[in-house]
Amino acid sequence: MSKYFSDWRILYVWAYILRCKIYDLAMKCIGVRPTKRRVLSRIKSAFAGRPYPGFEVLMDESNVSGDEGYDLIDLIGKYPWQDVDRNVPYDSLAYNITGMSFISKETFAYYLPAFMIASLKYEWANDNVLGNVLSSLTYHEEYDWSRERLALFNNDERNAIRMYLDFLKYFGGGELGHGRDAEKVLASLTSIWD
Repeated sequence: MSKYFSDWRILYVWAYILRCKIYDLAMKCIGVRPTKRRVLSRIKSAFAGRPYPGFEVLMDESNVSGDEGYDLIDLIGKYPWQDVDRNVPYDSLAYNITGMSFISKETFAYYLPAFMIASLKYEWANDNVLGNVLSSLTYHEEYDWSRERLALFNNDERNAIRMYLDFLKYFGGGELGHGRDAEKVLASLTSIWD
C-alpha cells in the first residue's frame, strides 16, 4: 500500500512539473499578461529612486497653479509618494485628483506612482482617479507640456507605466471601460517613447 502511495505521489509531482513547464512555454509564446501584484511591485521598484522634493518645494508658486493644484499638493505633499496610500484617504484623493493638471511636471513625475497604485487598489471605488491618470499619461501633440511631462521618465519608469497600461488594457479599466482608453494611451506613448 505505501509503495503504491509513494509511486502515485511521484507521478503527481511529475505531472505538476510538466504542466507548469507547458504553461510557462505557452505564456512565452502568446505573451504574459501581468497580474495586479506584479504591476504594483514593478511600479514601486521602478519609481523607488525618485527623491522626495519636500513640502516647501512642492507648494512653491512656480510648481503649482490654480486652486486645484494647491488642494492636491496640500493633501499629498506632506508625504513621499510611497506613503500616500497609507496616509491619504482614497475618497479625498479622488475628490482632489483633478489637481494633477495644475502641478509642475516634476511633481507630476514624482507622484504618478501613488496615483497609479491608488487607481489599481481601488479601481471599482471611483473612476475619477483612473480617468485622470489615463488622461495625464496621454500624449497630445498640440501641447508642449505633454511632451515635457512624459520625457521626465527613465526607461525603467516607462516600462512600469507600460506594464500598468497593459494590465488595464486586458484586466481592468473600471466601470467606464478604461481598458480601451489604456490601449489608446499606449499607442500615443509609443509615438514619443520608441
